[in-house]
Amino acid sequence: MKTNLIKDLICLKCKNNHFHLIERTYDDIEIREGYLECNNCGQKYQIKRGILNTLTDFMVETIRKERNAHKSKNHLTELEKKLYFTEKYILGLPKKGYHPIRPDLWRKTSENFEFLFSKLIQLSINERILDVGTGTCWTSNLFALKGCSVVAIDIDEDIYTGLRSSEIYFASKLSIYFERILGDVCQLPFMNDTFDIVFAHSSIHHAYSLETAVLESARVLRKAGTIIYVADPVVGIYQFFKSKDKNFENAVELGVNETRPSLIRLLRAFRKAKLTPRFYFAKSGYDKMQKALIPQWLSNILIYPILILRGGGVNIIAKKKQYLLISLG
Repeated sequence: MKTNLIKDLICLKCKNNHFHLIERTYDDIEIREGYLECNNCGQKYQIKRGILNTLTDFMVETIRKERNAHKSKNHLTELEKKLYFTEKYILGLPKKGYHPIRPDLWRKTSENFEFLFSKLIQLSINERILDVGTGTCWTSNLFALKGCSVVAIDIDEDIYTGLRSSEIYFASKLSIYFERILGDVCQLPFMNDTFDIVFAHSSIHHAYSLETAVLESARVLRKAGTIIYVADPVVGIYQFFKSKDKNFENAVELGVNETRPSLIRLLRAFRKAKLTPRFYFAKSGYDKMQKALIPQWLSNILIYPILILRGGGVNIIAKKKQYLLISLG
């Protein structure tokens, strides 16, 4: 963690935004160990291996269970552990990722990410990005390489699965610096109007309160900023009648939280945050529409009945309105 991040933080206990550092040690890049103490209430937040911990004293039971599920690694086979827990695997994400059930998952993930930031969103250098539920940090790393100022936040700090995966990127020649915070998307430790983009890749459906997660994303977003939720699942009517997903049930049983909202619930969550979202097919769905000779404007309309009936993974983009104040005097 670098000292210039402190000005953007708030205390989760008293909402004060004035802190001081104690018992700190540095390396050539950042604060590696120490504590951040609130000047108002005295709440301390530990900094360990450069990662600021805003989670421990404010952890809800749902997150405690999910953290335990991540730490146990019981949802992974021994073969998956051997494949995933290597520096080579982390540095190869997303293009060289592996999934035992869906072999094409990471290829589609990579294609969708590139599609999103070439066709739907144009990134600018120096944009401030909050990467929510970053996991192995591959998205944070790509944003940093594009010249953005990035803060990665996740409930998992372990190497190969969580925030300490950043150490692998930093030690290689495939990264530049980004911040890492152990924290909760439903209790973001940031001041209002801090980020140009709040980004989440296939992670918002793990929030224990979808509505609170969207509200918090909107709160920390600057005026005219953008929320981008990528590859999040939407449940359609059809899925209530099909056979249950065993992998989904196993994950829930282990403690992984799954919201799996309907389109209506998502729309309500964004409306509550005073945002108007637009839904887009992922790259694979977009390709199917093009193959069927369906124009872009029509596919942007058809996505809504398709999500209501069938569901599926979508890209969601919502811009925060910028109000023009006119003085008459």
